[in-house]
Amino acid sequence: MIWWLVIVLVVGSLLILAIAAVPLLRRLGELGIAARRLALRTGDAQRLVPAVTALQHRAEQMQQDLAAIEERTTQMRGGRQSTARLIKLSDG
Repeated sequence: MIWWLVIVLVVGSLLILAIAAVPLLRRLGELGIAARRLALRTGDAQRLVPAVTALQHRAEQMQQDLAAIEERTTQMRGGRQSTARLIKLSDG
């Protein structure tokens, strides 16, 4: 009689453990899917790094070019203004 009680308790405990483990295993499977998707996105991002680096370099180069153009424009306007002042002074 005691053996039946021990068997029922052990089997019942294993059954409860199995019932509790099913949702955990399901979530673990979903987590594996999410990990694979994340790995794919990481691979995509790593493939884009050279292109992004090239674009950043190009943007920096364009910024330097713009600064040089602005400086030349300022020098040209300064030169015109001084020339215009000379003309006014010579007329006056």
